[in-house]
Amino acid sequence: MGGRQPGPLGLNNNPVIDPGTMCLDESYPPGPTGIQPMPAHRDEITPIAHYIAFEINTNARSHYTKKIAELNRFSVEECITDYQELSLLKQLFGFGVTPAQCIDLKLSYHSAALLLWTMKVRAGGDWDH
Repeated sequence: MGGRQPGPLGLNNNPVIDPGTMCLDESYPPGPTGIQPMPAHRDEITPIAHYIAFEINTNARSHYTKKIAELNRFSVEECITDYQELSLLKQLFGFGVTPAQCIDLKLSYHSAALLLWTMKVRAGGDWDH
């Protein structure tokens, strides 16, 4: 009787047991030629990666992205500081944006930025791929 003796589970190749999942998988010795490079005509990932990178770069330079970034950059602290730097007379006569209005603006600007983004990525939107 030639060849190797069967392993503990009756297999010719001793199984590898993954202790994390208790998954059995037969271990095979590596082939004589090792890993072969993917033929160019079967490379499906590279064109997809190029397309995705092109779309990301195009979208990142769009005026919508710049507007979203501008809306998200609004600083409540700077707005309140600008109000506090006004003279008392200007504050009493209602010049400038009050601290409460600064907070309302931040919430409104953030909501507007989220709405712009949502409209672009929604199903059927410009950024829906």
